[in-house]
Amino acid sequence: MVHLALYATIAGLLLGIYFALLGLSVTLIFGVMRIVNLTHGALVVFGGYMAMVLLDRLQINPLVGMPLVFIAFVILGLILYYPIVVPISRSYDPEFISLVVFYGVMEVLDSIGRLAFGATHYSLKREIITDAVLPVWGMPLPVLWLYVGGISLAIILLFFVYLYKSETGYATRAIMSNRDEARSVGINVERISALNFGIGIGLAAIPGCLLSYIYGPISVDSSLTLTIIAFVVVIIGTLGSPLGVLLGGLISGVALGVTQVFAPSFASVVGDALLLIVLLIRPQGLFGRLQRNA
Repeated sequence: MVHLALYATIAGLLLGIYFALLGLSVTLIFGVMRIVNLTHGALVVFGGYMAMVLLDRLQINPLVGMPLVFIAFVILGLILYYPIVVPISRSYDPEFISLVVFYGVMEVLDSIGRLAFGATHYSLKREIITDAVLPVWGMPLPVLWLYVGGISLAIILLFFVYLYKSETGYATRAIMSNRDEARSVGINVERISALNFGIGIGLAAIPGCLLSYIYGPISVDSSLTLTIIAFVVVIIGTLGSPLGVLLGGLISGVALGVTQVFAPSFASVVGDALLLIVLLIRPQGLFGRLQRNA
């Protein structure tokens, strides 16, 4: 029983690191622009579709193709920023307006996905990377999960280097703290916001390249589920907190891993249960602070 619990915890930690990667885009876009990106899951799926096309048509390994997917989606984000995001950010209630607008964009993306790829569930070939398994207390742990966990952690660390060590990252965190104060000290808020929206869209696509290797097949049907997982992760860790999203991902992954082993019938509701518990006990999130407006 102890070995089974340890195995579930290890698998859950690897899944949790992937969940943290899944939530980075949501927390960056909301933190900088106060925009709720409901298209997140659809972008993850489309990132997976692009990785699949690169593999099938050009024989490009999905791990090698990830930078290409990221760059393509960053460009897409920059193209969409001015016609969609700027009007929303200037509205009287950006958070609510973004919910409505991005819900519509999500429906459009889902329709395009169904027209282009149908309702088929796709999985990238595991043998392209490795089919090996690692025996852990007599139970098989796919080496591919270690690859995904390691790559996800590396991308998260690179994101933190960007956010906390680069000049653009300093400006980004200033905008996250207070847009008006950032503008008053000479930061080009529109330019930094556009760049971060592009990066956020790129970060949404990267988990799609790894999706079928650790969580499930690539399908339009999973876009809503992926959006919910990402929002559960960032709300647990505090919406807009990059450090919180890592902790939220680990908590969600371990909880799901342990539940799948010991109570699989409850695995589908573990995320909702975690979210409810956090909202009841600490509604501002694990890294948030309560504020009082006089």
